[in-house]
Amino acid sequence: MKKYIYLFNILLMSVALGFSACSDDDDDNGQGNAGTTGGETIALNNQFSSQDQIKDILSVLRFDQGYNAVFYLSPTANIQDVAGMNQANDYLKVSMPTGRLGLNTDFSQTGMKVEYSNLTLKSGRGASGPMRIDIDGDNIKIELQVEAGEGIECRYEGKFLHQISENLANVTPMGGEKTTAALVSAFRTKAKGEKRTVTFAVGMAEADSPNGLAAAKYTMMFVAPMKHFDGKYHTFKKADGYQFYLIDNENKTYANEVTEGRMRITGKATDEKMHLLFEATLSDGSTVTGDYYGTLQNVEDMDILPAKNAYTYLSSSGENENKKIIEVIYRYEEIHQDQEVKKKQHRFGFKYDEWQEFGGYPSLLEVIIDVEALGVVNGDLTDTPGWKVNYGDFQTQYIAPEDPNGQYMTKSKGTITAIKVGENYRFNIAVETIPAKTGQKAASMELSYEGPVTVVE
Repeated sequence: MKKYIYLFNILLMSVALGFSACSDDDDDNGQGNAGTTGGETIALNNQFSSQDQIKDILSVLRFDQGYNAVFYLSPTANIQDVAGMNQANDYLKVSMPTGRLGLNTDFSQTGMKVEYSNLTLKSGRGASGPMRIDIDGDNIKIELQVEAGEGIECRYEGKFLHQISENLANVTPMGGEKTTAALVSAFRTKAKGEKRTVTFAVGMAEADSPNGLAAAKYTMMFVAPMKHFDGKYHTFKKADGYQFYLIDNENKTYANEVTEGRMRITGKATDEKMHLLFEATLSDGSTVTGDYYGTLQNVEDMDILPAKNAYTYLSSSGENENKKIIEVIYRYEEIHQDQEVKKKQHRFGFKYDEWQEFGGYPSLLEVIIDVEALGVVNGDLTDTPGWKVNYGDFQTQYIAPEDPNGQYMTKSKGTITAIKVGENYRFNIAVETIPAKTGQKAASMELSYEGPVTVVE
């Protein structure tokens, strides 16, 4: 009998221990991830733990890098941007491919990364553990438990800020020092021309007009086709309508020959805010990168290029001429037909030699503008009537679609600015011929001038 009583007591003790274990398990339900400090396991609540420390999360910021969604979680309150996060330097940084947001993910999958202090854990390097990030409007839920070394655990559910851009530009001139500055003003024009291109200007000075950007060291101006406003990177191709200008406001010069570059534009041309990402290497060796997200002020024109008072001619055979303009001569002309004035035009001659004159030798670069056409700013040559550019064998002009002789004339493309500024005139012309036959090479002329003219008979 005593034997049976003994066995019964053992059975009761086993059942009691079983209930106790179940009770301990139930106590952890619904409390999420657990951090460990001093050997004690503690349920995390808007906190992260690492290196035997538990930190409250008081600021959460998203700032994506490339194709990765990147989150900063800091124990410092009221941080508004990445600069603030870097200043506090106390954040947990979590990175994952944007395509994994809202999905159950294991840290062993490609593209995961967690950083805190001097600890960096990357996927594919022996680290594993569950990770999930859900976003609903300005609310976010982050759960992760990375097992590797001391490990990192996090649980957060609440508000976050989404910073689209750092609004910074980096400019490094050839042989010069790098300039990093905030981009604080941006402007854009309406879409123009056959390719429906929009001109943008972003700068480092607070300004209420594009010309006000000259108060800072650099201005970036670029032209891009609306068809590429799709949030994807596109390389700079003149054939697509791209142009890029790095303007040095201190030295009143600019560089615009891009040897390598790309741009990403997100948003519609009519949106109040757009995201502009660009990077370019210029023929003079300068490099520039920029990232701007914010309001763009709408303007009709973007006439901000400093005048070089020079022109460059590249013939179809490859001959290159760079001429410094020493004087501009001017003559007003009226073209008569049947004893009536058919056309009124301005004829400008850009001299690099004091002996040059209209109709003389050596050849004079001539720009002929109809009276009605003077005043055009950044006009598309194919859509701007009333202009001619002549320089020896290089002769090109506006060709009206209905002109029956148009098929025999040299077609061209480019942009033109021709305006009167007080008593001076300002020209920025970039014209390139369009070869009529396969295998032929284009010729081009670039003119930049601002200053007085000398009236001649």
